[in-house]
Amino acid sequence: MKHVKIAAVSDLHGELNFKHYNADILTISGDICPVRGSHAPTAQKYWLDNQFLPWCEMLINDGIYKHIVFIPGNHDFVFGKVVTNNTQNPFDLVMPKNIHYLFDSEVTVEGVRIYGTPWTPIFFNWAFMRSEEELDTIFAKIPCGLDILLSHGPAKGYNDTILERNYTEHLGSASLTKHVKRAAPKWLFVGHIHSGNHVSSKILTVNDTVTCCTNVSLLNEDYAVGYPVFTTTIEVE
Repeated sequence: MKHVKIAAVSDLHGELNFKHYNADILTISGDICPVRGSHAPTAQKYWLDNQFLPWCEMLINDGIYKHIVFIPGNHDFVFGKVVTNNTQNPFDLVMPKNIHYLFDSEVTVEGVRIYGTPWTPIFFNWAFMRSEEELDTIFAKIPCGLDILLSHGPAKGYNDTILERNYTEHLGSASLTKHVKRAAPKWLFVGHIHSGNHVSSKILTVNDTVTCCTNVSLLNEDYAVGYPVFTTTIEVE
């Protein structure tokens, strides 16, 4: 068996200055682009090209991580237009080596199978939001046998209340809960609810296995760094 160290974070909102812990893979569960300033796709694309992707390359080149895997979140409008490695498109995102963008898709790195999806329940007019009926169809694509599922939003009933505001309503997706129980990934890393419980919770799956669900948001409700990067180790063959 091979032991692969994972670092997981979400909801950077443009914050690239935080403490890292050396790992084989860094995962980012969405809301990457800055929250202050323009949410226009052209402005976000400029920031990705000139700030985020060079930052990722630096972390790889400095040996902090071997791979970085990320998905969009509801603030990342640009990814509704992004085409990767297609120079005919003005929103082409040229992915450097060992940096992986997932959008209802998967990748296997260091033997770890990872699938990522950006969708959340409707809340105002943000990106990648759908009704629960539509989410059920989208999340039905989540395959079984995953080591890690990256979702921007949480599953309903798990790490999905706003603790800093004492807001106890569960804001996660019931459809995601349903399909996590079906697909039974080993880990689910989410964000979106910044101050949702950051202690891992366990989702019992249909196969009587357990999915460990963790809110890995970096920022708190005031959009300041409030939580550390989450780390764990996964065993793969």
